Amino acid sequence: MTVDRMIKASQIEITRAEGLNGMDFSTHIVGTWDEANEQLVSIARTVSGFINKVDFTVEFEDSFRYNGTIEMKANDEENQSLQDHIRDHLSFHLGLNKPSHLTEAEYQDYVGMYAGACLNVIDYMQMVATTYRIG
Repeated sequence: MTVDRMIKASQIEITRAEGLNGMDFSTHIVGTWDEANEQLVSIARTVSGFINKVDFTVEFEDSFRYNGTIEMKANDEENQSLQDHIRDHLSFHLGLNKPSHLTEAEYQDYVGMYAGACLNVIDYMQMVATTYRIG
């Protein structure tokens, strides 16, 4: 039997950061990844313009907090997964997830430049990816 030693999320905060006046800019605190994704879908239904930013904070059982921002596209209700967003972000900066619009050489140049300038950030991302359960 495999023992899962990764630290789980205890709560997730979702806050719309952009949108039209009269929209709900309050912070929604939920207890599961599925509930967070439901909040993202709800926001996606009301994105004004092409993109609105949504801030999030995931608090884990050891009180570690992971913060970020998602750029939500209008009417993109089917592609709202907070855990996929975090995994993609971490794997991109760790050199594990080359986007299709970059050549391999461009991606390696970016990853090398980013790692050279931000070693503490790379160490942080590696720690998050290997310590905390995302999803």
